[in-house]
Formats: sequence, C-alpha cells, structure tokens
Amino acid sequence: MSRNPAPKEIFDTPDLSFLQSSPMERQYFERKETPTREQAAQEGSDANAILRRKLGDLQEKVKAALGGFANSNKEPNGGLLEFESQIFVEFTKDELDTELAEHFRQAVIEDQQLSLTTSLEDVLYNKGVIDRKDEKYFWTKAGYLFLSVNPRRRIAGAYIRLTKIEGRQALAGERFIASLDKDFDGPLPRQITKTRVFLRQAAVFKTYEYRSKAGSLVKEPELPPAAWEEAIVNAVVHRSYALHTQPILVIKYTDCLTVESPGSFVQPMPKAEFRVSEVPPGRSQPRNSKIMEWLRLMKDERDEQYVKQWREGTKTIARAMREAGKPEPVYHTNSYVTLTLENDIDAVEARIAAA
Repeated sequence: MSRNPAPKEIFDTPDLSFLQSSPMERQYFERKETPTREQAAQEGSDANAILRRKLGDLQEKVKAALGGFANSNKEPNGGLLEFESQIFVEFTKDELDTELAEHFRQAVIEDQQLSLTTSLEDVLYNKGVIDRKDEKYFWTKAGYLFLSVNPRRRIAGAYIRLTKIEGRQALAGERFIASLDKDFDGPLPRQITKTRVFLRQAAVFKTYEYRSKAGSLVKEPELPPAAWEEAIVNAVVHRSYALHTQPILVIKYTDCLTVESPGSFVQPMPKAEFRVSEVPPGRSQPRNSKIMEWLRLMKDERDEQYVKQWREGTKTIARAMREAGKPEPVYHTNSYVTLTLENDIDAVEARIAAA
C-alpha cells in the first residue's frame, strides 16, 4: 500500500516567525533614553501605524501559515465552499471505500440520467470528490471525508463519539461514571449508519410501558427515533471540519440527549440559547453544501435518503418531538452547536406512577 505524505495543514509546524518585530519596528518599543516631547509625539504616531499595519496583516499571515483549514468557517463569500473543494492529498484507490464509491456512482448515474457505463473516475471528478492537478488526481477535502476508508487517519476529529452518563445533564459537573464510551468512524455515510444502528440495537434508549387511564397498554419510547436519527445526520452535515481535532459528541444523560457539533452557526442567531421555534426565518446557509448534496443522493441502511429535503432537518426534529409530546428542542451555540432533546422523564415517571 502506498503511503501519501501527510498534509501540511494538519501535521507540519507552521512558520510563525513573521510575528517577531523587525529591528526598525523594535526601536519604538526598546528605547532606553527618554524621548523629547516632539520625538514622543512622532514616535507614538509611527508606533501606532506599525501596530495597525501588523495587526491588519496578522490574520491573513496566520491563515497562510496554518493552511487551508483556517479559512473554512467564513461566510460563503469568504471561503465556505473553498474548504470542501480544496485539494487535499493525492488520490489512491488504497484509501477509497470501493463499495461505498460504487453505490455513489450508481446514485449519480440514476440522478443525472447518465450512461450506465460512466466510469467511477468520471463521476468522482465531475461531482468534486477528486480534482486534477499536474496530471494527477487528488482528493478534495470533502471527498476525502465522504469516500475514503478512514478519514480519521488524516483528519483526527472526523468521527462521532457516543457517551452514556448515568446522571442528569444539570449535574454533569459532578463525578459520573460513563456506562458507555464508543467511537464511530469511517467515511461519513458509514459513520451515520453505524451510530444509528448501534443506538437502536444497544438499548441506549428506554421504552416505558404502562397502562393508560382507559386500561390499554402504552409503549412510550424515551425519545422519538425520528428526532435523534435526524439530529445525527444534521451534525455530520453542518459541523465544521476545519476544527479537525474535534469530533461530534453524542451524550446520553438520564434526562436528555445532546448532540454537540464543532463550529458555530453560519448564519447569525438571536441569542446563545434558543428553542427551534425561535430560529429566524429565511434561507439557511449550509456549511458543507457538497456533503449535503452527496448525502441526498445516497441511501441509508433502510434504503432511504440520508438527506430527504434541503433545510428540513430542524423541522423534522421539532415535529417528531412535538408529536411524541416531548419538550421543544433547544440549541446552544458558542464554539460548538449543541442540540438538546429532553425526554421529559419527570412527566413520564408521573404517568407511570398514576397508572
């Protein structure tokens, strides 16, 4: 198996020597003698000009030193699409998930009504999974995340971490022992599938059984599957992969499920914590439009599209929670976006006690 060189933006130590002042600039800050009033006035003006210029250049220089990942959290006119389309590392079939790639090829052919003989190479190139440079093919960053066998090999945070804590979220600062701590990695579609299948099969969520007032047996899931399944897809689609050491965190508490995605919202939000109904109307701004498009083409473990409609994920989550009689989902945003799905355990236990 061939080994590709590690990408500069992740592993190499950046050159930050430009942060050091030049001798000419240091003279304004290292004078030993007391300047005259006229000298001080002139030098103060010159020093301020130097600082303004250096600070004005600093951001762009840091971005250049750290590589392409530093640009990816900007608005669309400043580089959102740039991240997904940026050339990453040389493409080799050793790193390609061939089974998933063939499903992708067939999905694109069906969607675009292409010839059945359209090659995988043509599909990957035309959809932006790979790109050409100097007579060679290279992965794009989005393509590597979506179809490489192990994106985590080069992008350390490209995985989902699931933790189950036997305690309430409000007491999370206290000492709790995690009863479950598991990672799900691989190409993005497989991350989603593996996480959702595990959550369904491993009894992470309870199903409450009790008698209704009419005497019929009620089976009430702790949380509606449609809500937490969509929450996981949303996190994979909308997280910032520029924060390349940080995974998606799915944490199951006694009273709720939280899904934490690296990166803040792209569009401005009214406040740091808000319910779904408080999300301002208007067109959403997907951070990873290519990944969203590709997931719309692909089928999941139940032969359904991972993404069914653009900008419908949050509505699906809210509708599922409402129909199940659960509290409205809550978002909290800072350097992460955290979605909280409350199971209303106190109300459930009261219904069970009254049965």
